[in-house]
Amino acid sequence: MEIIFNAKGLDYRREKVTIEYSSKVFVPDFTFESLNLAVEAKLCNSASKEKRIIDEFNADIPAYQTRYTRLTFVVYDLGFIRDVDRFKTSIECNPGVRVLVIKR
Repeated sequence: MEIIFNAKGLDYRREKVTIEYSSKVFVPDFTFESLNLAVEAKLCNSASKEKRIIDEFNADIPAYQTRYTRLTFVVYDLGFIRDVDRFKTSIECNPGVRVLVIKR
């Protein structure tokens, strides 16, 4: 992803922004201040990882939304997410949240 962002000439920060939420600190993978956007990338390499990714997104959303109005979650799926629409629909019900699943 970083290669793509650099090729497009985008101004971003990688794992530099910290967001305190309750007693935990969150660090988005990429942040774009000019776009008011945080991007988080995940690798889904097992059926159990699909469930953990959902839990992680649900933890990230309220924390990230204290600072950013737009959130994008990118999931590289190695064939374990069977129903992409079901996977992302509930998550995308949150305002300003988008999920992109890239299938291998």
